Amino acid sequence: MTLLRLTLYVCAFGALLLLAVSDDGAVSAESGRADHAPGVPGLGELRQQTDEEQLVAKYAPIVYLGRQDEECDSDGDPFDPAPVEIVLDNPEVTLREDAPGRPVVMEGPGAQDVFDKDIGFFLDFPGNPRRPGCTYDRDYQELKASNPPVAYAHIQTEPGFDGLALQYWFFYYFNDWNNTHEGDWEMIQLAFDADSASEALQQDPVRVAYSQHEGGEIADWDEGKVKTEEGRPAVYVARGSHANYFQPGTYIGVAREGAGFGCEDSSDPLRRVALEAQLVPPEVTDADSPFAWIEFEGRWGELQGKHFDGPTGPAQKEKWEKPFTWEQDLRSYSEKIPEGEALGIDPLGPICAIIGFGSSLMNAIVQWPAPVGAAMGVFFLATVGFLVVGVPRRVFGGAPVEAEAPPRKGLLQRRRALGQIGRDAAIMYVKNLRVFVPIGVVFIPLGIAATAVQALLRLDDHIPSQGAASLLVFSLGGAQALVSAIILGGAIFAALREIDGGRRASFRDAYRVVLLRLWTLLGANLRSLFHIVVLAFTIIGTPWAVHRAIAWGFVGQAVVLDDRGAKESLSASAEAVRGNWWRTFAILTAIVIMVVLPGPIIAMALLLFASPPVTDMVYTVNAALYSLMLLPFAFTASTLLYSDLKARKNPDVPPRNA
Repeated sequence: MTLLRLTLYVCAFGALLLLAVSDDGAVSAESGRADHAPGVPGLGELRQQTDEEQLVAKYAPIVYLGRQDEECDSDGDPFDPAPVEIVLDNPEVTLREDAPGRPVVMEGPGAQDVFDKDIGFFLDFPGNPRRPGCTYDRDYQELKASNPPVAYAHIQTEPGFDGLALQYWFFYYFNDWNNTHEGDWEMIQLAFDADSASEALQQDPVRVAYSQHEGGEIADWDEGKVKTEEGRPAVYVARGSHANYFQPGTYIGVAREGAGFGCEDSSDPLRRVALEAQLVPPEVTDADSPFAWIEFEGRWGELQGKHFDGPTGPAQKEKWEKPFTWEQDLRSYSEKIPEGEALGIDPLGPICAIIGFGSSLMNAIVQWPAPVGAAMGVFFLATVGFLVVGVPRRVFGGAPVEAEAPPRKGLLQRRRALGQIGRDAAIMYVKNLRVFVPIGVVFIPLGIAATAVQALLRLDDHIPSQGAASLLVFSLGGAQALVSAIILGGAIFAALREIDGGRRASFRDAYRVVLLRLWTLLGANLRSLFHIVVLAFTIIGTPWAVHRAIAWGFVGQAVVLDDRGAKESLSASAEAVRGNWWRTFAILTAIVIMVVLPGPIIAMALLLFASPPVTDMVYTVNAALYSLMLLPFAFTASTLLYSDLKARKNPDVPPRNA
């Protein structure tokens, strides 16, 4: 009896267990997954993964995105590679038709609703992409809470090519770069020397390609620049634009072979996101499929015109079906801006600023066409009038501009107009190349030495943090630039003093004067810099900081030419400028423009037309340009201005052409 009862109890317990499984753990025929309690494996999870699913999971990428320390921080990137569910079945998103009035087809469209829609339709998110403000950032923070990051995987072969391509597609809610637009699709691609997923599982990829807008960059899998973590590719995503790079840094897109154009930043600080991958079928024929959205031919974002339109989806890109054809047009490099301080004025920094300004201007034209157009028209007409009518004979006061060569002796003791200052500085430079070029050459090894020390600091394990390393690097770079400029300027001033006295100037004599007066030069410049920085730091004292920066702009000349002490040189410079501050400000601004513009112009030409890689060439040419030509010219021109200001205090001093 005891055995019989035990048998009955076991049977009853088994029946109850079976009933529980059939009620609560039933496998859904639609999804292929088992609904089950958290932490309890469902029947669907016990099935064996296919080779394709194993391959996709094995190489699911790890992305590094710009870290955002606070909401709406423009220095970071709040957007992750997100599932399309953040916009599909979202009641705030509308499906519109590209027709007059952009009529709403429906609100909150799902995958089945966009399945059969062609390029004549688009999804419209809340917000204005031309004036995004914080709208997209805040909306995404709410949406991502229930939608963890994901990459959409696609396996493809191509007729005429050997091998297998594994693609991972990333969808971003917003593109916050030069061409702001809703939605953004980017991808990476791994190429295998295999005919099937099962073969690919037994080997490493042979190549990897990262998309950068319509183009991209390619490398061998075992190439040094390719970073992996546990066999998974690491992807460094540019802030806002979401272009993919092999290493962190700041890059210049140069519009070659489909690359974007502008500065793209994938440098620290970064946040790490390990993506899970969903395998997408190469083609979907059923509107009820959860991947029906892959057949949507329209745009994943509002229409705003050309590069500001939302993008089309993955299956609408040529590389979806022709992955190896796409590889053939990719670059094997990206133009990375070197870290640390440039020798002279950074030739690439202004390019980034110019591109950013152009982007803002384009956005402003679309938003406010009438006032912006009117302002641009006035500026254009004024510029044309200036060029056609010409400049007055007297520019910022002074004697008429003449073309004759400057006098050999007593050159500094003259009153000059702006044109004469620039012309005489150029003539003096050309006539004294044998002196100015050797003086400038010294500036190059100083910059190279500082750059080498910066590189060592970045690699020093004894520095407590990356922030401390960066602070040391840029502090050193700024100190190097300041000290080098003081030394170079002092040598130029000393050479000009000899030339003005009718004596033969030499490299050795110029630097001998610098060594004798070095501490006075450093003291005068550091004293003025300290006061200016303190005033500017208070914010309210900024106008006074600007005023004193101009008034004390000639302390080096006062030390070398007038034999003034460190403290006295500030008074001497201010006395020369007194009564002519605005004229001094205008002429110094013109000198700065003449010095700053050539570097970016040459850099732009090299980036667009020279053979790769050219960033090192850009900085080499820039160093030679500034040390051998532009800085000697600037110091010569400013010295002529200083002498002009002093001459105006003395009515007995004749004008330049007297």
